[in-house]
Amino acid sequence: MNLKPLPQHVASKKKWKVVYTRSNYEKKAHQLLSQSGLHSFCPVITIKSKWADRYKLIEKPLFPSYLFVYVSAIEEHKVLATAGILNYVNFCGKPAIMPDEDISRINGILSTYNGIETINRKQLVVGDKVLINKGFKAGSEAEILEVEEKTVLLVLNQLDCALVAKIRVDIGNIITGQAKTISSNR
Repeated sequence: MNLKPLPQHVASKKKWKVVYTRSNYEKKAHQLLSQSGLHSFCPVITIKSKWADRYKLIEKPLFPSYLFVYVSAIEEHKVLATAGILNYVNFCGKPAIMPDEDISRINGILSTYNGIETINRKQLVVGDKVLINKGFKAGSEAEILEVEEKTVLLVLNQLDCALVAKIRVDIGNIITGQAKTISSNR
């Protein structure tokens, strides 16, 4: 469900906003929004799921229970009237706005990389071992020293000394897989 470009005259008045959906209703809500003429983005990943007798590839939303909508203030009420959409994600009492660059980055990452998944920041535990999969220290193992709001403090043990790196945790630095892999732009 890749992003489709919009005409410039339409794009100038609209902003990306995040909505919260019913559980397992993201793709259906995306379809209903599209049918009603509203622009939405439901980033999906393909995973291998084990069924009773076989494995099957299925598409699941990258962000469970979340969907991105590109709407003007006038169209906001139409989004809430769509079946399966519960509410806007709010910040300071108003619908949170996602920068266009972040939406483009998510779309770009999905079209470039396989095996992407999201994990809750709360799943990062001090003392966990992680593998850096991107950046100048790619392939290096590190230990999590501290977890802050948007960064993780890692220690990289090399040559009997420690290199401490603060890694920004955002959509460009995806945490993936069972082995907890972390990307670094440094």
